[in-house]
Amino acid sequence: EERGMTPEQLKKEIEETKQDFKNFVAPQAAHADIVLRYLPGSKGLPYLKVEMIQVKRKGLTPVKLTKSLDIPGVTGVSLRMYEDSWFGKPATVLEMDGAFDHSDLDYKDELHDVESHLTGLPTKYPGELDDVMRSMRKYEVPGSYDGTGLFQTIIAFKLRELYEQKND
Repeated sequence: EERGMTPEQLKKEIEETKQDFKNFVAPQAAHADIVLRYLPGSKGLPYLKVEMIQVKRKGLTPVKLTKSLDIPGVTGVSLRMYEDSWFGKPATVLEMDGAFDHSDLDYKDELHDVESHLTGLPTKYPGELDDVMRSMRKYEVPGSYDGTGLFQTIIAFKLRELYEQKND
């Protein structure tokens, strides 16, 4: 409902886009350095389990989690990291299942806990991830409570890092 849809509407939309995914997205997946994969969460839809798959390659330091985290809340959040492969290439996977507590208007403590256990996160200052995520929450950006927003923000930081490296 955060996305303005019922679970049934969301399932229908997913089914309608499968052919486009097969034709246009899937063929490129083997060449991607970072991929977000969406799965139904352990609490069922509309909650998601989102995986950020980071292919290991020279020049791209993966963001890692120093320990698994279980954050309590209405739905709760589980964050995990594991090593895997993506189209035969070694990869580090960060996985977030659940959503940050919607009743906590600030959720600063949750994000601070997450940020303090991430390594390789190219932020400009301590708390930048927290600041960006809270500003997304303020404007009710879809995904700002779950792995969608968290991992898209991390990817934006990685892209900024690559851009700045190329322009130095």
